Amino acid sequence: MVFAVFGIGLFLASLVGAGWVDRAFGLTEAFSLVDVASAITRVFVASALSFALLRVAFRNTLGKDFGAAFDAGWIAMETTTKTKCIIVAVLVFFATIMLSSASANMASLPASKTPTLKGLPLPVSYEARDMIVNFEVGGKSYYQRRLNKPTWPGGASGVTVGFGYDLGYNTAQQIEKDWGQVVSKEELRALKNCSGKKGSAGKYALSAAKYRVHVTWEEAQKVFDDSTLPRFTALTKRAFLLSEDRLHPDCNGALVSLVFNRGSSMSGSRRTEMRNIRDHIATGYAGRVPREITAMKRLWVGKGLPGLLTRRNAEARLFSGGLSAKK
Repeated sequence: MVFAVFGIGLFLASLVGAGWVDRAFGLTEAFSLVDVASAITRVFVASALSFALLRVAFRNTLGKDFGAAFDAGWIAMETTTKTKCIIVAVLVFFATIMLSSASANMASLPASKTPTLKGLPLPVSYEARDMIVNFEVGGKSYYQRRLNKPTWPGGASGVTVGFGYDLGYNTAQQIEKDWGQVVSKEELRALKNCSGKKGSAGKYALSAAKYRVHVTWEEAQKVFDDSTLPRFTALTKRAFLLSEDRLHPDCNGALVSLVFNRGSSMSGSRRTEMRNIRDHIATGYAGRVPREITAMKRLWVGKGLPGLLTRRNAEARLFSGGLSAKK
């Protein structure tokens, strides 16, 4: 019993210590120190239980010659009895390991499989899709009141419609492909006239489109799900060198949100964290990605853009949640 209690104490202490190191150094994806600590202490506890079983359950048979000191009892024991002890101890040991592993696996299973959107280059969760939409338009109610007509967000943006669809950064051909089956011909012409117009040119282009185009929530969602999200998911896959089964759908979605907001470029000092994310994933250290996402906030702190700071925090949380769910 002393060995078992000591083993449980060691297990808890190891979990706390290893968990701290895991969080500090971001080794969650490469190899989890928590898993290592769990395996070591599981072996220790299994060994202690094997010994205790022989001493208590078989005290009148296999354990009768153990004596006051284990070594003395073992030396005095007959060879056939030693063999029986070893067989029982081994069976108990492996049974304990298997039972504890099964319990750990059952405990780590999510309550339900994460729902994912179909037909995308990478699995992306509905939670991630909804997060992107909410950050782009502030929810359905706000969209219907303020954003169902074209807007100009300011800065280097172009005229924007739907769920963050920037006409200034899309060709006329792409606009027709994405919106041709959704809006009327007159509305489509107005949208195509805004193609390539960014900054002040986009601001002036807004006046010609604002009162000619009306995009319902359902229309905006169709274009986002059928065209915009697949394109940006493909960009994300190429930018971060991802495979379909490399990351959890929440992790993929967090990176898609990042690319949707910032683009997929890896060049320049403002993209240091983007390159780091790509390299961490490639080398098996995806646990470090949330820290890189939040580190990007250096670019917008004090710039009057609290929404971007909040978005980076949300992306980091979503990515971390995906890492935990994938274990």
